[in-house]
Amino acid sequence: MSVHNPSQHESGSYRPLQLAPILGIGRSTIYKLLRAGKIRSVKAGRCTLIPADAVTEFLQGPK
Repeated sequence: MSVHNPSQHESGSYRPLQLAPILGIGRSTIYKLLRAGKIRSVKAGRCTLIPADAVTEFLQGPK
């Protein structure tokens, strides 16, 4: 039996370790950006989720 791991397409959000290679940055950099509020995130229990639109906002830069 395989474990289902939902992708961004199915869930509309990323986990930090999924997002790091997509952005081409390291895990610790993702967490620094989250702590600084540069990337919006939500907590679901112990899991940190980053909405796909929050990634788009981050990549577009400050307004």
